[in-house]
Amino acid sequence: MDGKTPVTLLHEYLMKGGEVPDYKLVYNGVGTHDPLFQYEVSAKGMEAVGKGKSKKEAKHDAARALLLKLKDEKALEQEVEVVSPYEHSLKENAVGQLQDFCSQHSTALPRYELIRDEGLAHAKVFGIRCRVSSFITEAEARTKKQAKQQASHLMLLKLEKCLSEGDFISTSETEKQQQETNGLTQKACDETKEAYQQVVQERTNEKDKISCCRLGTSMSNFSGQFSDNVLPLSETLRTIADKDDCFFENLEDPEELLITIMTQLDYHYSYDFLQTMTETDHLCFLQIRELNCANFVGLSTSKIIAQKNASVKALQFLSYMSRL
Repeated sequence: MDGKTPVTLLHEYLMKGGEVPDYKLVYNGVGTHDPLFQYEVSAKGMEAVGKGKSKKEAKHDAARALLLKLKDEKALEQEVEVVSPYEHSLKENAVGQLQDFCSQHSTALPRYELIRDEGLAHAKVFGIRCRVSSFITEAEARTKKQAKQQASHLMLLKLEKCLSEGDFISTSETEKQQQETNGLTQKACDETKEAYQQVVQERTNEKDKISCCRLGTSMSNFSGQFSDNVLPLSETLRTIADKDDCFFENLEDPEELLITIMTQLDYHYSYDFLQTMTETDHLCFLQIRELNCANFVGLSTSKIIAQKNASVKALQFLSYMSRL
């Protein structure tokens, strides 16, 4: 009976004695902002109540509760594992939270796609893909609704990591002083925060070159590892250690220089784009897998310029690290 739902297990068990379970919907939460349903099931002189975010989940929860009662009363003839398909389901409304998050940050709204529908009726598996611009997350669950919720939850975590204002600069006062001493000035930190704030506001023509770097780890510890283990691997990186910010901003093709350094270091990087709801602005997120302490963000009305701005910020960061 492995893999069967509580409703199926209860039905099969009772059928052996010529009985069927009696289900009653005792609370219907349709039409409420956060719907909740309750089912009552009775059999063999026992009753149990289950609740859930949908009628199906509540029914499974009720069946599961009655099966556990039957096990306690030694009424079940054999030991069975009673696991609801909603056992690991998300209880919060991640779909709604993601929708609100995208609206608040003026980004494109999420789109969903069914990518998997497999299995027998009692053991279905569904896969849902969530897409926000070029950001993609996928999740699988026993129901389409839960797969959608989980994919939304993963997307929310991903976007929050990139867009959360509090994460753009996350350092102690001691680390900030260390950054200033070694070239990562307070002005650079302030510009980073200002860049994010401008991203979520209505743009003006002067904001075309906005870019920023999100730091989220101990810079003092990281800088030592960088100079000892990373810098010796790239001759090109060593040559740009003494360059100022203007040098990188004036490069015609900063991505070409970045590719050279990434190749020498054998680093993996990727660009993701997030379009705003106005469909005129583009955020480019440059992520370097091996440098999980930093994300680099460029903003522009042009995807090409947004990508260039992100590349410039990454090069400036690498230059800083090479000087520490």
